[in-house]
Amino acid sequence: DLMTCTFCNKFSKRSHVPREWFDEILLETPHFFVVPGLGALADGYSLVVSRTHEVSMAALPESQLSELRDIVSELRSNLSTAFEPLVLFEHGPACEKGGGGACIVHAHMHILPTRLNLADIPVDDNSFAPIPDLTHLRRFANLDYVFLELQDGSAFVGQGKTRSSQWFRRIVAERIGVPDEWDYAVFQHPARIKCTIAGYKTCVCKAK
Repeated sequence: DLMTCTFCNKFSKRSHVPREWFDEILLETPHFFVVPGLGALADGYSLVVSRTHEVSMAALPESQLSELRDIVSELRSNLSTAFEPLVLFEHGPACEKGGGGACIVHAHMHILPTRLNLADIPVDDNSFAPIPDLTHLRRFANLDYVFLELQDGSAFVGQGKTRSSQWFRRIVAERIGVPDEWDYAVFQHPARIKCTIAGYKTCVCKAK
């Protein structure tokens, strides 16, 4: 809830909680902001966070999902010179109690630069189905789901399964050869976070 939410406590305009060095806002729009992601599984790993406290991106109005789509398009264009092509994922809970593999119940989308081929996930897991793009997440409001958007922009939603905390992070950590480093709270990777901050300042800010 609002009282215990990590993002609300750190980034709300009314917050008096001191921020850490990595709590740097890299990009802002009317309804979202981008920050470096702890537990950086790659240089450029970051989070697009909703300014309002909603449990998932699916709970946002369609106009804000369109804004989110525009942010992603901008990041795909501007970050390509500094980092690998982008994969997006979200663990979307149905309610404040959590679910969908989420560990922080506040709408946030993971941005992962990687050349990993994750296309087999929605193929091999029959709980996934394609959607046209992330603006169609609205239909999954009030449901537990996971969202995946591949490097080519193809998008998928999986639902109907109980998933472990940080489900996508576990998969990525295993595939890059560090299966024990999926937990962002334990393996923060500060050097990669510093690289992320520098890359955004070079690529995104100059593109403005």
